[in-house]
Amino acid sequence: MKSTVFKVILVLFCVFFLGFLFTTSFFVRPCSDDLFFYSEFNEKGWFDSIWSLQTNIRFTGFYIFNTIALFTEDFESFSSYLFIYYISVYTILILASLYFFKFLSNKILIQRDILFLPVISILYLSSFYLSGIHAQEIWFWTIANTIYFLPIPILFLAIPIAWKKGIISNFLFYLILVLLGGMVENLVLCIVACFLFTLIYFRNSKKNSVKISLSILCLLIFPIFSYLKSGISFRVQSETIYKNENGFFNSVFSDYSLQLNSDRLIFIVFIYLLVMAFSNSINDKISLPEFNWKKTAILNIILLSIISLCTFLPMIYVFGNFGPARSSMPFVFSVNSSLFFWCFVIGQRINLKQYLSIFISSISLILIIAFYYIQFALTSNFAKKYDERFILIKSQSHINQKYILLPPLPDSGIIPSQELNKLGEQPGMTSYYLGRLLGVDKDCYLK
Repeated sequence: MKSTVFKVILVLFCVFFLGFLFTTSFFVRPCSDDLFFYSEFNEKGWFDSIWSLQTNIRFTGFYIFNTIALFTEDFESFSSYLFIYYISVYTILILASLYFFKFLSNKILIQRDILFLPVISILYLSSFYLSGIHAQEIWFWTIANTIYFLPIPILFLAIPIAWKKGIISNFLFYLILVLLGGMVENLVLCIVACFLFTLIYFRNSKKNSVKISLSILCLLIFPIFSYLKSGISFRVQSETIYKNENGFFNSVFSDYSLQLNSDRLIFIVFIYLLVMAFSNSINDKISLPEFNWKKTAILNIILLSIISLCTFLPMIYVFGNFGPARSSMPFVFSVNSSLFFWCFVIGQRINLKQYLSIFISSISLILIIAFYYIQFALTSNFAKKYDERFILIKSQSHINQKYILLPPLPDSGIIPSQELNKLGEQPGMTSYYLGRLLGVDKDCYLK
């Protein structure tokens, strides 16, 4: 009976987390760089708007953004298509994570369990979301989502495919790596470093060495192309102002919002405890391969160190510091994956009482319901006011004035939002582009 209660609570937790993802997708609205790239797309077209950036290394993500814009009639309808985009992305993410964990389960699951794949996948995704610094940026900011977030489901697909044999599987694997090579540069560097580490440490057979070498080559095609076309140097030059305005260690820590992150620390702890409890509840259905704990831990630390360097060194080169918090994604992803793995392993080794599992799952469920309720209220109200602002801007198009004054938007919760500048300040990206994208050739300011 107690085991059934635990499983029901676990399923409810997964349902509420998915509800949070899909519901929040409906309220995402474009802001900041979204407006710039949409404006560039309007003026220069799908291809030239990115080509004019000197084939910036992140062009794969930029072209995905442009593809969303390509289907929209105008900027006013952009938000509706964003909803379709996010629903599609999260559906792909869930399917890709199920595919990835199915690949793993074939090696450890000795008895079929209908809950294993969906629960372990959703627990992992929830832990990744809650452990992220400014997670809302890569999950719910469109231009950042196409650059930083999309590589995650792609990686989930790439790893199982890498183990398959055959022409089609090899083609798909190398194609995926080429696409990854055109996304966020520090993640590309991390993957290349991990390939090199595998090549050196494990001294693979000649056949595996050739595959790893080809994989590295595929990953580097677009970065090399970007370098030759001045895309990387163009990117560095464009961040000169950021370098001058931010101290060396300032950026990551200034971007770590206490309001949005510190209150999740207890939450993420309970997620990891929930992973232990779930692992413990199915320990009779799992058979982990024998491994040396100490050696595995050392290898884990070495890999995390390599990934840490590969995550932050490119940011230091480009920004002169650690860069914006979203840039820490590869490192956060790796740390969370490591903690998730060890929590699952520990869950296999301990004997957790049923009442403790129920307590952990109950607290986790309460936390996700509260989080969902609070964020639904904030994000839905924000989206409503954001849409009303569009109407207000268009209603003032006939007024003989060089600018438009608008009321401030409410708290957007976990949806990124860049507020307008105040009158008299130099127009920021949102202030400058918002009116123009709605057909009103005026800067928009806060009242």
